[in-house]
Amino acid sequence: MTRIQNDRKFMRLYDIVCSLQELAADERFVQSPGRVENRVQLDAVITPALEKLSKRELIGRLGKASIAFGSLNSVEEFSQHPQLSLLTVGTTAGAVELRPDYLAVLPQHGHPAARHAVLFMTW
Repeated sequence: MTRIQNDRKFMRLYDIVCSLQELAADERFVQSPGRVENRVQLDAVITPALEKLSKRELIGRLGKASIAFGSLNSVEEFSQHPQLSLLTVGTTAGAVELRPDYLAVLPQHGHPAARHAVLFMTW
């Protein structure tokens, strides 16, 4: 699914992301009303160009074009996300697994989360 917020971003999509510079000169696709009216034709041109790109390549081109995007991950990609990694930490109550970012608050005395982290570790 592709949704672009304005004409300027569409020009970047055509040029940088899809490598279809000729679309920027096609009157059917220059402004929003034309794109809506000719949506089927536009999709028929853009979809194959996007399908040729790997996910990594597409993300790189969208970033280069300064086009905001969201990415849907597969279950496998989701399970490998760094935010889900755990570290095993030894405590007086035995080993526990903590997220690395949660563990980082422990040395910061006075930090409101530090008290909760210590409580969690000794629970």
